[in-house]
Amino acid sequence: MGSKREILDFVTNAIVGMDVKAEWVCDLFAGTSVVAGALKDKFNVHANDVQQYSSILCSKSDRNINVPISFSN
Repeated sequence: MGSKREILDFVTNAIVGMDVKAEWVCDLFAGTSVVAGALKDKFNVHANDVQQYSSILCSKSDRNINVPISFSN
């Protein structure tokens, strides 16, 4: 539990640095969607979290995204 904001550069650089040829990435512990938001310009993002607040925050904060993001609980 906790925000990934402080390690966001490390996480996004690690994902992008793997140089995987993929269109989609899945954020399995989306929380406040910090990681999903950071990756939205490079990938289509599927954000998932067991907590209901996450679905609400993700759907509201990522409304102006140019690529699809899907949400599930």
